[in-house]
Amino acid sequence: MSRLIRGTAPRVVLLGLAALGCARMGAPPGGPPDFTPPRLVATSPDSLAVRQDFDGWASFTFDEIISEGGTPNFGTGQGALEQLVIISPDSGVPRVRWRRERLEVQPRQGWRANTVYRIEFAPGLQDLRNNRLEEAITLTFTTGAPAPTRVLRGRAVDWVGRRFVPGALVTATYLPDSLT
Repeated sequence: MSRLIRGTAPRVVLLGLAALGCARMGAPPGGPPDFTPPRLVATSPDSLAVRQDFDGWASFTFDEIISEGGTPNFGTGQGALEQLVIISPDSGVPRVRWRRERLEVQPRQGWRANTVYRIEFAPGLQDLRNNRLEEAITLTFTTGAPAPTRVLRGRAVDWVGRRFVPGALVTATYLPDSLT
């Protein structure tokens, strides 16, 4: 019996060492490294679509998995993805759902009828390899109102600091005046 144990013990030790030597954590070897940021491939609704009675999620689909970021999205405005989303004309913290290569967005109070919406993801979205989008992503659609045909262009100015303010959010509202 002791002869059997003496002959088997070295084999078990060698087999264990071989198994430990083979198991390594990490990416599989080969292939070029990925340095390209994620690319938007689809949105729903489509840009400038008229979607009456829309009550779903606006979705942004990318060509690869998007990073959730370091802070979860609980609707407090502190989540990594929540901080990148601006829905106009909504001033609250949006709902944001992460679905691997798809991000879904909805105003906390839902979509209002006959309203033109503009959803913007500010620069900063990243893939799992930390390749960051340097440009904003924008989707404009309507829940029944006519699609916008005019554009308001210009520059926001910080008059006190005497400088232009890049990326400023300007909201224009058409109100009746004394002539109409």
